[in-house]
Amino acid sequence: MPELAEIKIMSDHINNKCSDKKFNKIWKNPVHKSKTDLSDLEKILSSKVYIKSQSRGKELKIDFINSQNSVSLYFMMGMSGNFKMVKKGLEEPKHTHLKFSNDDYDLCMYDLRRFARWRIGKDWNEERGPCPVSEFDSFRKKVLDSLDKKSFNKPIYETLMDQEYFNGIGNYLRAEILGRIDTDPRLIASDYIKNNPSILDLCNIIPREAYQLGGGRLKDWYNNEDLLNSEKGFESWMQFYSNKERCFPIKDKNDRTFWIDKKWI
Repeated sequence: MPELAEIKIMSDHINNKCSDKKFNKIWKNPVHKSKTDLSDLEKILSSKVYIKSQSRGKELKIDFINSQNSVSLYFMMGMSGNFKMVKKGLEEPKHTHLKFSNDDYDLCMYDLRRFARWRIGKDWNEERGPCPVSEFDSFRKKVLDSLDKKSFNKPIYETLMDQEYFNGIGNYLRAEILGRIDTDPRLIASDYIKNNPSILDLCNIIPREAYQLGGGRLKDWYNNEDLLNSEKGFESWMQFYSNKERCFPIKDKNDRTFWIDKKWI
């Protein structure tokens, strides 16, 4: 957490709250260990900028734009990172590590576990594949063209976490995707995909459904976007992740828990 759906919700929150506002200040919490040089961002903020966000899988981008220039900041949100807009003078979220401000508002990036990272750049992380939702055709092609690669000689439940091919798919999404296919998820990924090509469609469909439900309130993450649906709807939607009656927890090679349907044990 957060995964593809939640990153998209963060981006929506930034765009919905910031679209008509200009920002001119940045603050970084000195306790955060990020060593990213923010001087270029500080320069552009000195002339007031608009903020625009975009998501791609598990990566989030914020563009800072004025009439002459722009600077892009790319974020990986770790296990608990999130964004929230607050009015100046109101209590900001605990564990805030970055703030983009004007006289009236603060856009806060907060993260209890401090795993979130950011970098200034001109393009998305080249080590991450196309987004299964917003770039589905490219995502599908990359996977099908790569079935002979080493990553696809592992069990599908491990390969599905490989961000080079399945950008944005995380722990709860893989459980829900694989749980909906009537095949043992411990089978080798290349064979599994050849025999179950619908898995690629589900990598698009399941994150979309999670997004429509407002994402998950799992561990330390919750949705700040007011217009989306409640936590209760998301919990009733999940059929496999953390479902102790239906599934059994096993560990993958990265020591992450995968919830496998008990019929395969």
